[in-house]
Amino acid sequence: MGKVVPSSQELILVRDKQVYLTYREDAQWKGWHFPGVNIKPRESLMETAQRIADSEIPGIQITNVELIQTVSATHNPRFHNIILVVKADYKGEPTKGKWFSEFPSDFLEVQRVYIPVLLPYLK
Repeated sequence: MGKVVPSSQELILVRDKQVYLTYREDAQWKGWHFPGVNIKPRESLMETAQRIADSEIPGIQITNVELIQTVSATHNPRFHNIILVVKADYKGEPTKGKWFSEFPSDFLEVQRVYIPVLLPYLK
């Protein structure tokens, strides 16, 4: 097998026509974003979603996931990857982030490709 394209998963939480975003500031990114991670070998969407929650959204237990978008992220400035965007049902109260009814001006540019598929959840 030659080179492969890595895959990652982004976690979308929706409540009362709002989306939950966390703030990231590091060498690559600065701004509000949907939390996500690279997918580990043999890891299910549910397992990846819970790992995202455990590391970036403490206080919730993922109860269900729905794949809502797949993106071949050739636009990613770091590297090309395949992104699975999942909407999750959850129990508990998320922490370390904020609910938004509109996307903030400093929402990460690389994730703006998800907005069209998310708009129905915000109306």
